[in-house]
Amino acid sequence: MARSRSVGVRSSVCSQVRSAPSVTTAATHLFPEPGALEQVVDRTVDWLGRWLAPSATG
Repeated sequence: MARSRSVGVRSSVCSQVRSAPSVTTAATHLFPEPGALEQVVDRTVDWLGRWLAPSATG
């Protein structure tokens, strides 16, 4: 039963989350370029802050 509820909660959350592509200019797949990884981290933190922040209703 817990597993079933978990799947339901995840699908509910996923249906509410919006995403948009974000390009880190001139970055390669391992991000060795100066500042590239920091840009990715900053964008990730911003996105997580928007979508994983506790809501006022619960």
